[in-house]
Amino acid sequence: MALDFDEDLKEMLSEDEHGVAYEYRGGTFEGIFNEEFLSQDVGRAGMESTTPVLYARSVDISGIEHEEVIQLKGRTFQVVGNQPDGTGLTMLVLEYV
Repeated sequence: MALDFDEDLKEMLSEDEHGVAYEYRGGTFEGIFNEEFLSQDVGRAGMESTTPVLYARSVDISGIEHEEVIQLKGRTFQVVGNQPDGTGLTMLVLEYV
């Protein structure tokens, strides 16, 4: 029996499981929203914070570019990072607008 990774991924990202709905380019899709830990070296002290990210199926956000807008959880976000993992999942680093 063959495994269907895309269907498994779609189910994992669904609102029935771990996901939330988001709007992008006139469509509604599902992904996982999180506030990820972020650490940056700033001089000797460094800086720690969180940043909003969305894990989405790569096929759903194909061609997405920096500065495009996503509506999610009643908020508007702008894409500032696009990190595909090569398995069909992409992490979008977002910024509140």
